[in-house]
Amino acid sequence: SDATTTCLITDNTGWTTTAPGAPTATVENDTTICDGGSVTLSAVNPSPTAVAVEWSDGTNTYADGDVVTPTLNTIYTLSITENGCTATAEFEVIVNVTPTVVINSNDAIYCDGDVIADLSATATPNTSVITWHDMNGNQLTNGTTYSPANVPGSQQCFQVNASNGACVSGFVGPVCVTINPLPSSPIIAGNNTYCTGDTIRLSTGDVNTTWYSSTPP
Repeated sequence: SDATTTCLITDNTGWTTTAPGAPTATVENDTTICDGGSVTLSAVNPSPTAVAVEWSDGTNTYADGDVVTPTLNTIYTLSITENGCTATAEFEVIVNVTPTVVINSNDAIYCDGDVIADLSATATPNTSVITWHDMNGNQLTNGTTYSPANVPGSQQCFQVNASNGACVSGFVGPVCVTINPLPSSPIIAGNNTYCTGDTIRLSTGDVNTTWYSSTPP
């Protein structure tokens, strides 16, 4: 923030001096907020005898203590008038965008031994950091992709959020990956020796068995 005082007096000798009792304008350090956030315009220890303490963003004026919600980076100028003199100081509010995030992957089902495809997500703005979490909110990793573990017999669900500085999105998801275990090899029950004309009956005891007349494809 920059501070200036405008109160110069030229006497009859031609000397120019600053008038006595000239005010000072002091503001807080510049600050950063997330879009939709607010900040209070507040002068630091203004003189109790100041006749005017006001703020301006170049278009609108505000009283000291007003709450503003800028949508863009904005410089607010504080003006303090006392003893016919005016002092000013600038206070900048930087507005960061809260990111949005989208999971690009769909739920998927695999068998044990399959190659598990990475999950992916994108965020706007694209400089945002994407973080993957389990459904308990535990952080797993940062990045646009995540590689689920190949755990047979499991269903793993994930959610993501994104951050842009101190501005953090809500969670998006879940996206789930199910990995089914392979069934046990079937055991064929039946006689091994038959006569011509006999009816051959083979059974595995599993209704999900698929039979082939030759080597399976």
